[in-house]
Amino acid sequence: MPFDGQQQVYGAQHPPNLKIIKELKSGSGSSNSHSLPGTVVKAFRDYEKKTIDAWDIDENECFNLTDPFQISITDSEEVAKKIIKNHKETQEKMQSSVSIGSKTTTKLSPGPGKALRQETDANSQISNLSKSFKITSLSSSDVKSTDSSYAKPSDPKSSIQNKKNDNQDSNASNRHQLYVFKDFDQDSTKIQKFENILNSSPINLSELEKLSWKGIPNNFRPICWKLLSDYLPLKKELQEKTIEQKRNSYWESVTECYSPSFLDLNHDTLRQILNDIPRMNPLIPIFQNETVQNIFQRVLYVWAVRHPGSGYVQGINDLLTPFFVVFLNDYIKIASYTEIEAKDIENLSQESLHQLEADCYWCMTKLLDRIQENYIFSQPGIQKKIIALEELMKRIDRALYEHLKKNNIEFIQFAFRWMNNLLMREIPLNCTIRLWDTYHAEPFGFSDFHLYVCAAFLCRYSKNLIEEKDFQGLMLLLQSLPTRNLKISDITLLTAEAYKLQVMFANSPSHMSGNNL
Repeated sequence: MPFDGQQQVYGAQHPPNLKIIKELKSGSGSSNSHSLPGTVVKAFRDYEKKTIDAWDIDENECFNLTDPFQISITDSEEVAKKIIKNHKETQEKMQSSVSIGSKTTTKLSPGPGKALRQETDANSQISNLSKSFKITSLSSSDVKSTDSSYAKPSDPKSSIQNKKNDNQDSNASNRHQLYVFKDFDQDSTKIQKFENILNSSPINLSELEKLSWKGIPNNFRPICWKLLSDYLPLKKELQEKTIEQKRNSYWESVTECYSPSFLDLNHDTLRQILNDIPRMNPLIPIFQNETVQNIFQRVLYVWAVRHPGSGYVQGINDLLTPFFVVFLNDYIKIASYTEIEAKDIENLSQESLHQLEADCYWCMTKLLDRIQENYIFSQPGIQKKIIALEELMKRIDRALYEHLKKNNIEFIQFAFRWMNNLLMREIPLNCTIRLWDTYHAEPFGFSDFHLYVCAAFLCRYSKNLIEEKDFQGLMLLLQSLPTRNLKISDITLLTAEAYKLQVMFANSPSHMSGNNL
């Protein structure tokens, strides 16, 4: 429960507004715009009382968004025909080269290369924090890098521009390849390719992105994520110096942000963080470890203080989780991300923990910089994605769309969490990490490509949803989809389907316009 005087937060600083979504859809020219009758509001409020993740309906807050995109049906059909033809030709070639006795399952998919519920006495924790926090004079030796295999990309602006150019390159057609589902940690050919790229200087970022799109072996994932996040240098001669400077910079910020003056000024922010951290991944023991929770607390608090434009928003804590478990693999050999033991953390040296924490901070910051529109006032980035998802579903699964509308289901009631937490609360942690391999390799993976992943994800459970015949049954299923047994191969197929949707609709906005219905 929130503290006295504290507004309840539902994954955002401000809850979404159903009235605005209705007005936006009616303004787009769609003749099928659906109103929200009083009975539906009552039904949703009844459901909200029974469901932790439901949010309050507040029709007094308002914000303006631009109209949805408009795209041509003819262009989409032509693109679809080309994709089908290309896939058919590639499949025939692959089938001729696969041995009859092979036990490997072969699937056709595209793959572009580029591109906690526990109450906490927060008030007493904060009042004692400045006394108990003892990081006042960290020497460079405390955070000195011991890894000489890091690399850094060029200037971020030029890197983004290069990604745009590469995405439009004629070589993009060569990136459509067949998936052979096997453990890429045991794929010697793929491992050799990663070694060749990472041992070069400077590292070819375009080739690394191309290879990473279909998944990164565990041993290479930490360094690859740091490179793809635009955190580390590409040139080997700059590795050690750059990583040491970054880590020292973070710990200087920690010392400053935990000074009494900053703690007084950001008291409410720290209190909310202290409330959220014990709730993270309650089924994974490592996240209930005190050392781990202290790391998360400092990273989130320092980020919020240094980004006052958005501040801390509930849900950002989830986005730190993948970075932590992946980078932990630099210090502990991890067989399963969900089976890390507390003793493994306690056995790490203070120096290793300092390095791990700083790396998590900087890579999370790089990620949030890409999707900052999701966490500013009223979260317009999320709202626009929800509207785009609804328009997209009209095209790709009309039966499901009409079934949801018939039962008065609004997309914002379930898709808000999908956008705010990047599906992290919907799929297992190991699947999230595999999905993030692709997101890191895409030019705008965490923003634009995520929309198409959500669409493909919803289509995957279309049959289950259509079998539900009332509002409550649909909402309960949407809030708890049967994803416990998802495998890495399922995420591979999901990203492939999402890529096909992106090819068909991303450059043809009129396809998602109500005017073409």
